[in-house]
Amino acid sequence: MARSPCAGASSRGFTLVEALIVVAILGVLAAVALPNYARYRLRSKRSEAITNIAGIRAAQESFYGAHDNYANITNSTPQWGVRDVKVPWPNRLCSPACRANNTGACREFACIGFHPSGGVYYNYRSPHVLGSTPYQGEYCIEAQADLDDDGLRAHFELQSDNYGDGDGSPANCFFTNASPCERETNFPWQVLDCTPTVY
Repeated sequence: MARSPCAGASSRGFTLVEALIVVAILGVLAAVALPNYARYRLRSKRSEAITNIAGIRAAQESFYGAHDNYANITNSTPQWGVRDVKVPWPNRLCSPACRANNTGACREFACIGFHPSGGVYYNYRSPHVLGSTPYQGEYCIEAQADLDDDGLRAHFELQSDNYGDGDGSPANCFFTNASPCERETNFPWQVLDCTPTVY
């Protein structure tokens, strides 16, 4: 009768030391992976601001084509606050006073026909400065959010430059005077990360 090759071999599991080594390795991997994953998630949320700023810019330019001026969207949408979860975009109506000769009354994104699909993490504004002959008006677009509820807000901004002098719009975005978004040293028509060290 042939003997099984395993006959007489002692079957044993992991020793306590081997199990502790495996647990230690898993702990090190988790300690490295989890913070990187959290940073990756925050950075992926940044793309929302860049996409929506581009959409707002297109809507502002379209509005200008119909009204010879930009809308003065000073109402923050949604409201300022913590945005570590998406919130619905509110359905605010444009004021009936919003007309070509009164674009200062055009304070909602509905006036320019901008409404992002789904919820948003960021708050948005797009104030303007009226044009003066022979110059077209100017505007800025800003997005701001506290994506991880730590009290620090990420801030993105785009400044128009219809004057063509390279120093950006005089429109009153909150972070216009904060590096690297300050006037006269910025890059007009580009979405800038005003707080690059936050995320």
